[in-house]
Amino acid sequence: LKLRPGLATRWETLSPLHWRFHLRKGVRFHDGTPFTASDVLFTFERVRKPRSQMRSRIPDGARIIAVDAHTVDVHLEKPNPILPANWESLLIMSRPWAERHGLADPGAVPQSAPDLPANGTGPYRVISHRTGQVMHFERHAMWWGEARGLARRVDLFTLANAQTRTAALLSGQVDLIVPAPVQDLARISATDGFKTVTGAELRTIFLNMDQMREELPGAPAGTANPFMDRRVRQAVYHAIDIDMIRRKVMLGLSAPAASLVSPLILPGIREIERARHDPARARQMLRDAGYENGFDVVMDCPNNRYVNDEQICLAIVQMLARIDIRVRLNAQPKALFFKKVLSGGGYDSAFNLLGWTPATLDAWNVLDNVARCRDDKGNGARFNLGGYCNGEVERLTALALGEGDPARRSAMMVQAFRLIHEDAGFIPLHQQTLAWAMSDRLDASVRADNQIKFDALRLRPAARQSATAPPGAATDAAPRIR
Repeated sequence: LKLRPGLATRWETLSPLHWRFHLRKGVRFHDGTPFTASDVLFTFERVRKPRSQMRSRIPDGARIIAVDAHTVDVHLEKPNPILPANWESLLIMSRPWAERHGLADPGAVPQSAPDLPANGTGPYRVISHRTGQVMHFERHAMWWGEARGLARRVDLFTLANAQTRTAALLSGQVDLIVPAPVQDLARISATDGFKTVTGAELRTIFLNMDQMREELPGAPAGTANPFMDRRVRQAVYHAIDIDMIRRKVMLGLSAPAASLVSPLILPGIREIERARHDPARARQMLRDAGYENGFDVVMDCPNNRYVNDEQICLAIVQMLARIDIRVRLNAQPKALFFKKVLSGGGYDSAFNLLGWTPATLDAWNVLDNVARCRDDKGNGARFNLGGYCNGEVERLTALALGEGDPARRSAMMVQAFRLIHEDAGFIPLHQQTLAWAMSDRLDASVRADNQIKFDALRLRPAARQSATAPPGAATDAAPRIR
């Protein structure tokens, strides 16, 4: 979980407000054009445009200057010790290619290609793409990295059905399935020629409760919002049996969480203990808050976004029923779910399940995107779906961004998460365990950030090839390696 050189071979701070990035020489995009500082400046200019979804990656007021063809300086208005971490997944685009295809603005529709064009600098280039079905990649002959052991071609199929994925693997139609269905792991491991690999994921699954509106969203007009009372939120927390969810729903493939961030990222978070399962205490808290007869609420939940997401929500509905909180579950495909609960839908949800992986591999990302205050339009922590707001958390988040001493910075963030825990501002559930299944002729490691990097898939000699494509389409991945 540490940054390593890529298109930037090294970086340095010439002062707290002045960063310098040295770019790799000899790199070519898939169309053969060279990679230079001009492409970096173009990408950063594009990211700052109004329709970009990545504007937060570049600090306000930052000036980005090309020193020469392979050196870029960044001048900041305020110190930012995690600046490079914000760019780990900020992919550089070719300026001439993007302008030629009419893609200089985010959200623009390609003008010169019948299907989605692609042009990167990575080890594989896209040779064909059918949305929701299959992408074909072949090795990029001019890639700057180590190509030994890389497959000549990768075919990436999208297979929504778990049984279809497992059948495609065991029949030899694909070499790797991601994710592997947890109920099939034992069978796959026991089959000659196949293996499974599991690993902890950084993503934390948690519950949001509306804490901005005096009236309960989705309830009849005039219904007071019980989640405005901390005792009610704590009651919900105590009602949840996370060990049962781990055993029965996740089949052991989860790590119960006491905070919104994984201890793999912020080790000090281990100081925070999860609220214990205690239905009797939960019922007493509801009585103390004036809800001795409980209340009714709608819970929004995706049914195809996270591992066993709908099953988790169903389990929570049953647990809350035991303390007289009557929950009507609204489980929807992720597209409909996010349309409803995010800022575009007016945060139209009283109670919901969400997951978050810090893209920067830094705990500050969680505070900034999920736990800071926001307004009803999403200004602030845009993904704070419940509208939780604590002034001291806000202050610590701002201080941590500019703190250069790692120990002091970590202590600030641990304190912020401790305050969130005491408020029951969110209810953390667990970090998922990632599960992959593959041919034993393939070597691959599960990344905690759940990225699939084709250059990390290494073939052993005589890896089998597949003649036919597996049926199915939609959400999960099954690569075929050649």
